[in-house]
Amino acid sequence: MSVILPDAGDFNFASRPADLHAVTRTRPIQKLLLSPRKIFGLMSQAIGGGAVNLKQLIYFTKIIEHGNITRAAEQLNLAQTALGIQIRNLEEEVGVALLERHSRGVRPTRAGKILETHAYEILQRIDTALEEVRGATGLEKKSFIIGVTPSIMRLVGAELLTVSQTADSATFRFVEELSFQLLAALTRDEIDYAFAFNIDPTSGVCREALLEERLYFVTADDGERDRSPIGLEEILRTDLALLSSRDIIWNIIHKAAARRSLDVDVAFEVQSTGAIKALVERGVATSVMPYGIIAQELSRKAFVARPISETDVVRTLYLIWSEKSGADVPAKIRELLLGPLVALYSRRLGSQARLL
Repeated sequence: MSVILPDAGDFNFASRPADLHAVTRTRPIQKLLLSPRKIFGLMSQAIGGGAVNLKQLIYFTKIIEHGNITRAAEQLNLAQTALGIQIRNLEEEVGVALLERHSRGVRPTRAGKILETHAYEILQRIDTALEEVRGATGLEKKSFIIGVTPSIMRLVGAELLTVSQTADSATFRFVEELSFQLLAALTRDEIDYAFAFNIDPTSGVCREALLEERLYFVTADDGERDRSPIGLEEILRTDLALLSSRDIIWNIIHKAAARRSLDVDVAFEVQSTGAIKALVERGVATSVMPYGIIAQELSRKAFVARPISETDVVRTLYLIWSEKSGADVPAKIRELLLGPLVALYSRRLGSQARLL
């Protein structure tokens, strides 16, 4: 099997002590056979050197997917100002405003919606052309697009890319998004399978529970922090920073608190995981996070992670796929990805994981 591996423009691999590699996705959740950098390089002559380029279109669609420039910049591994400049340059070139700001982020203007439609069409046409070229030269193989969450990618992404090279009749491409975004992408037929957390029963979607993962209470490391298990009631007396109500951790905390008739007062509701980690590291806030998201900070002793005493403050990892693909997972997916991923991920988590 040959695997379409990303170049430096797709992922950033950061070496860590011990056995962890962080892998951060920096391309949108489109079925692209090439990275944005490669596409831009291949198409630059066709564009003719104009100010509007494919990279800007990819950035623009990414912002619309997230509805927030900060989150899009984080996923693209770009500075927010750099991404903002790219979009302003795009707006100047087309001569109209493409995005409008509101209290929680951005949304496309009428002109922006039109450009969004054409941008996806352009990217899809490139993808189709490349598939046809490969088919004509006998290079076409069965291709699977696999969605994974940021915490999975940070813990086992490098190993996944290596494991996926062991087959000889298929290609595997990985995209990284939050669980609810992966579910949405699956229902739009943009990905084939996804490893995602806390997926409720959904019409047209099959799911298989894989493991339960206990979460950590996270604070800044001042050298004197308690590292023993902590109860939920004590956690709720701290200045918590969480994402919005669409986020899995937010819902886990609120549901666990409701079962115990405890009030939840979120001190900081922020727009990105990066912003939460910045607040925690400065000692301004605390949070509840999975190990994969904080592994790098723990390795450099920026955070202290305390196990949570309550056994229901957990998230469940599922493999999800469309009913249109059949009721069962193909043996190739199960053998090459499902088994190795669950084994690697649970090994990284240690006692915080329970296989289902």
